[in-house]
Amino acid sequence: MKSIAFIGATSQIAKDLIRALAPDSLYSLSLFSRRPEELREWRDRELISGDIVSRPYGQFIDGNFDVIINCVGSGDPARTAGMAGSILDVTYQFDSLALDYIRQHPRCRYIFLSSGAAYGSIFRAPATFETNAEFRINSLAADEFYSIAKMHAECRHRAMLDADIIDIRIFNYCSATTDINSKFLTSYILRSIHRSEVLQVSAASMHRDFITPADFAELVRCALNAPVCNRAIDVYSRAPVEKFELLSHLSNLFDFRYEIVPSLNLVVSTGEKPMYYSNNRSAADLGYEPRYSSIEGVALETEAALKSLKNI
Repeated sequence: MKSIAFIGATSQIAKDLIRALAPDSLYSLSLFSRRPEELREWRDRELISGDIVSRPYGQFIDGNFDVIINCVGSGDPARTAGMAGSILDVTYQFDSLALDYIRQHPRCRYIFLSSGAAYGSIFRAPATFETNAEFRINSLAADEFYSIAKMHAECRHRAMLDADIIDIRIFNYCSATTDINSKFLTSYILRSIHRSEVLQVSAASMHRDFITPADFAELVRCALNAPVCNRAIDVYSRAPVEKFELLSHLSNLFDFRYEIVPSLNLVVSTGEKPMYYSNNRSAADLGYEPRYSSIEGVALETEAALKSLKNI
């Protein structure tokens, strides 16, 4: 049995992973957060079975773990925008917590949830293995600090040549458990369907690659079972999707309406990204093969979210 420590266990993506991994008898899970009692209540309310304990960060350094998964992040574009430069300190603080541990326990694997934003804030084309990170070093904007925080963490990891570290760059995550009031495109769509409202969208085209919790959990399982390595991998679905292709598909499925507003102001926390996804398929080296395309995944998670909202 592998002992896994979750840092930032109250985050939505952490909770989705916990749901996926907890029933598996191969893993025991230690959930670290500032609010351990809240996690215990969530675990009991969700009827999540398995070997799970919820602990405060003060107990982390004395633990005995095979794997650390760092899920610390802002979790919402609006919150990311509000944090500005403080995201650098938060990322460094919890990354250092994990790195200090693996220095003392070199057989422990560290899985760091990074972001596609580590490539920079401008995606004129999809990322590839050869893509360079791009930042306006002489005129940094507030929407670039999140990207720099992730890139800086990855640089620290690559510098630890003998450490067992896998950085997983997440581009777009779509889950039925996402807060309906968050500022993601899929949340705007969900709110509009649920409230029978017309969604206002900009005229700009954009391409996104949405990963579902099921496919993401499968990728993490691949990372858990990979040989010792020090590398970064990009997350991808079976195929990305263009914004209006997605809107048209969902409007047919859910009787959903949208209208184009030429000058629409939306929260853009990490810069405009017309083609925010990756063609870097190196995760396949670990045995990863996604089940869903973006359009399939968003439809499935939207349907599940709507069913959940009807039961509230």
